[in-house]
Amino acid sequence: MAVVMLALNGVGLGHLIRSTLVSQALASVGERPVIFSQGNYQTKKSAQFPSRQIPSLWRAPDRVRKQVASDLYSMAGISLPAVVVEDTHPNPIQLPAEVRRVLLVRPPFFEYLLHLNEKYGPTYSAYLLCDSPDSPTWPYDEEQTRQLAGWKAWHIVGPIYRTPSEDDIREVRMRYRLSEDQELCVFTMGGGGLQNPDDQDIARFLKLASEVADVVQPPGSDARVLFVKGPYFPPGIGIPSRFEIVADEEQMPALLKLAKGAVMRVGNTTWECLAAGTPFIPLIGTTFEEPVQKRVNNLTVLGLIPQSIEQFWYDNKWRSEFRRIAQGVVARHTGSPNPLELQRLILDRPAEPVPPKLKASVIRAIEGKRQIPFVIRIDDVVCKEPTFCWLLELLAARGLRASLEVVPYLLEFEEQFLERFDPAHALFEVSQHGYAHVPRASASSRHCEFSTESVEPSAHEVEWIAKGKRQIETAFSKRFTGGFSEPYDALPHWLPGAWRELGGTFVSYITNPAPDAPLPVTRAGVDVWDWTRARALTRSRMKRELAQQLAANGYAGIVLHPRCLRHESEKSRLVDLLDYVERSGAVTVSLRDCALGKVELANPQPQGWGSRLRTWFVGKRTGFLL
Repeated sequence: MAVVMLALNGVGLGHLIRSTLVSQALASVGERPVIFSQGNYQTKKSAQFPSRQIPSLWRAPDRVRKQVASDLYSMAGISLPAVVVEDTHPNPIQLPAEVRRVLLVRPPFFEYLLHLNEKYGPTYSAYLLCDSPDSPTWPYDEEQTRQLAGWKAWHIVGPIYRTPSEDDIREVRMRYRLSEDQELCVFTMGGGGLQNPDDQDIARFLKLASEVADVVQPPGSDARVLFVKGPYFPPGIGIPSRFEIVADEEQMPALLKLAKGAVMRVGNTTWECLAAGTPFIPLIGTTFEEPVQKRVNNLTVLGLIPQSIEQFWYDNKWRSEFRRIAQGVVARHTGSPNPLELQRLILDRPAEPVPPKLKASVIRAIEGKRQIPFVIRIDDVVCKEPTFCWLLELLAARGLRASLEVVPYLLEFEEQFLERFDPAHALFEVSQHGYAHVPRASASSRHCEFSTESVEPSAHEVEWIAKGKRQIETAFSKRFTGGFSEPYDALPHWLPGAWRELGGTFVSYITNPAPDAPLPVTRAGVDVWDWTRARALTRSRMKRELAQQLAANGYAGIVLHPRCLRHESEKSRLVDLLDYVERSGAVTVSLRDCALGKVELANPQPQGWGSRLRTWFVGKRTGFLL
């Protein structure tokens, strides 16, 4: 299943960093996060997850917000529970009530906290406070903390921040050619952006930076002063030549670990400095609803803020005490949220349904008199949600075959689960359905997961498809047929060739074929859901399209999506459709066998539509009842 992280950025990096760290924690316990990022900045850590760049929703027109909300729902709603996780500031979008919205909150002013609780109480199922009352950055007094503890939907998960690995530290040391005894002072504004064009953060920071550099790098000193601008630092602003200027440093926690001291605009870097044991001089910048002064006051009381630049750089006794206090703070708050607790709070997953283990005698024999070949393809298969279990049970009880199109990244079950419904391996085969099902827009505004405009796939696209194939082969060694289908039925021209190179056998589609493909490309059937109108096809249109496919291809088929069958009315509609198909003399066949020409087809009719329609009426065993 998908857990969609909606990360803000554009000024600082805190939202994206928190979303990435939470994603890593969830992935460690088997969840499948996907990141929707508002901005064009991506870290190596966030790039390990399927992602989608979207416009900043706060500056976007209403039509863009609606489109993004639709895409979020398309991704989150593929399985249950449908979850979207946001950060601190609620996004100006509306999502269906079935989506569980969770808000990560870096503690703001208490008045803003009250505003969140009162205005957005019905919107969010859970609020996760990313700090703790016993941390030095907790900004609330005892009465406010007691009041907060009474809010049922609010939960404390502790500070969330980055720490470097030993490999990160070695890599950064080599890149900057830092010797063991080299003195380094790092100057950083975090992301480097501004809350508004008129604030004076950069001018004030440059003034402070120059004052500190005068002390830490006097004439004759070999100390290095490194100014890290950050990805959102405005262009055209001059920085004194005395500084070594770095455009951006993704491994900032490692760089801080190697530094003797840091000068920084107060933000997430505070905890990174504490974790590194690196003394720092803070600049209180312009923020939105952030109690920065309160946090600095707390740190000052603990003795973690120097009284002068000279103490910061030269007072070894004070520096040693800083490291001792910081070590104690970090021991209590490691920056890594508890994965199982996060999983419980974010997903609030209901008990997993236990499907019945059907006896082979319940399954109807599928061999028999030659009838109309019929294919069933089930798309967006990811987890054992109740609707999917119901669908498998329904098909198994009727002895109907189906191809399960599995999304590899989101997959939460293996072959053994299918044994409950199909112990004889006679009914359900498995194909690959893209990789992560992330909705991206092509130049024509059509949704796709992989680029439909490019002539060749990118190395990244081939890597994801190959990784997904390995996952499917491992999870379904006895049922994987070598098939591939593309999410959103957006089939790039290059995909059949790339799939063949990876050892694939065939590709299936709904309405968008790939002519002159180097391997079999076959039509799966009619999608029973009208995505434009968000409802099932009418009975008359369904019959008409099935008859047209039969006449053109010599077989017919349907494509189902578990997410579109969650209401009882849609379940009943499907049962009626299957009754109709069986009354029409259809027998389900393997999608793979159909693609490879191993199925005896009904005689396709001439291409003239008028001559076809005259042969499809009641009493014909080679056509559908109309």
